[in-house]
Amino acid sequence: MMMKNFSQLWNGLVITILAALLGGCGSLAWDSTTLTTGDVGIDVSYATAPGCKNVWITVKQLWVHTNPVAEITDSGWQKLDFSAKPLTINLSDPALGIDGGGTGVAQLADRLTVLAADYYQIRLFLAATEDPLASSAAAKSLKYNNQVDDIDPGTSVVTSRPLRIPAASQGISIVRDAKSPLVVQAGSYARYAINFNLARDLVKTDREKTGIYEYILKPQPLIINMANVGGIKGSLKTFANMSGFNFVVKVVQAGNEVLSGTPNGINADGNLAFSLYPLPVTKDTYDVVIQGRKTDTFLIHNITVKATNFPVTAESLKSFVNLDPVPIVNGSEYPINFSVKPTGASLSFSRTSSFSSLGASCVECHTGQVSVTETYHLDPFNGKFATPLYLSSNPPHIKTFSEKDFKFFAHAANNGTYKVVANALFHKPSAEIDINAANAGQTLTLNNPPKPLDLDATKVVSVQGTISLGAGAPTAMTKGYVLATHGGMVIDLVEADMSGAGSYSPFTLPAGRFDSYYGLYALGWNDTSKAAGIGSIDIRKSTTPSSKADITMLPVLPAN
Repeated sequence: MMMKNFSQLWNGLVITILAALLGGCGSLAWDSTTLTTGDVGIDVSYATAPGCKNVWITVKQLWVHTNPVAEITDSGWQKLDFSAKPLTINLSDPALGIDGGGTGVAQLADRLTVLAADYYQIRLFLAATEDPLASSAAAKSLKYNNQVDDIDPGTSVVTSRPLRIPAASQGISIVRDAKSPLVVQAGSYARYAINFNLARDLVKTDREKTGIYEYILKPQPLIINMANVGGIKGSLKTFANMSGFNFVVKVVQAGNEVLSGTPNGINADGNLAFSLYPLPVTKDTYDVVIQGRKTDTFLIHNITVKATNFPVTAESLKSFVNLDPVPIVNGSEYPINFSVKPTGASLSFSRTSSFSSLGASCVECHTGQVSVTETYHLDPFNGKFATPLYLSSNPPHIKTFSEKDFKFFAHAANNGTYKVVANALFHKPSAEIDINAANAGQTLTLNNPPKPLDLDATKVVSVQGTISLGAGAPTAMTKGYVLATHGGMVIDLVEADMSGAGSYSPFTLPAGRFDSYYGLYALGWNDTSKAAGIGSIDIRKSTTPSSKADITMLPVLPAN
């Protein structure tokens, strides 16, 4: 039961999770003299990504802090350390999904007593993918500590691939908004669910530029107070040879993606079933965007989510918003790619569509305009998509949601035109450009003339260092990179000399700020061997124009 999908786990006070899971195996070290406590329960919700059967991670530690800008070298962290007995979890366990017969969430801790506080930052520490295989991963018959089992769309062959976690020893930082901390009150009980958006944040990479793909995680998780949540369910009425892996169903609020996933199951009518849960019940409405390869895009607009009793049962499932069925139709598409620096960038695609159902045989007629922004991460080893992104070239089908008249869709006025902006951590956004089907097959840049995005900083430091080989590291590595990271997110990449007494090209990074603390993640390889190394650099109080951070490379298992 406890392995039933860690879906979107980063963002949460998983402290409750692992203390309950490990019982006496983990030790909870609180750096506080306060004895006031409250109780908290934690669930994790189901998460999927297109083309992926399983997504596994191996967890070693979890820290929490009341300070949103604390770094790992600062005091005040409250730590749960179970690295002696790590936990390996499948974030995409099909048995967890409502459409697979589960409840949509896995209960990881029902009632755990912790210090009462408002928590603004969580650090989740995973085992490095390059480390020797953890016992918990071996027990699951995995090849890697963090692993993706993906499905070839042509042959349906499942392949196990490494899931890279940049600078794993620095942890994945989840910072809460000042208005919405994770609250544990004295003498009270609270329940939270942690959601990962794997369909957005699981990124395919072509590190060696050979078409031998891997994955890297760029997590931006969400934690939800389970006291007031609801859900959306529905089905896709498709045509022959279309599986759930062909589609992504996204929930959008205020133009930005909240949660997404792929269909997981077949309903009684033979349609592809999906469910999206838990979703916060708010005064703002949601939109649902349904996309598929070689199909038109469908958008259901203005959905109000109703509160659902927890846990989800057959009875409480009746209060889910029901989008059943959505009549998927064939469509046209076009491939496109981009080349962006820094390589840790993501691209935001916005499409505004006007729609009208006036004059049609509708029960409730609607006109209006809706805008949706979707984010796609680039391969941080190349600053491009590992495989081209396919965009619909047809106008979307739009429906203003009404339970009285769900089947009719108004056809919108937009033939595949998007506005695209590049964003990257610590950088200013790029200029906005328009693209459409006339750009099919192109690799575009966002700035004219092409140049890296500008740093959003008043003070910068050039960071450089040496690359040395530790005991057992291969001595004839012909290729290598170093990635600069912050809180688990990739900022940029530079090339490195991995010959044995080399160095890496300099990074230019913001300095003198509360968040100027960076991880460094190095990978080197040749045809038969690989090595990895990590480092860090703290330039929060730097007063010099340059700084040095050296990295020692260590051997990794051949399979990694």
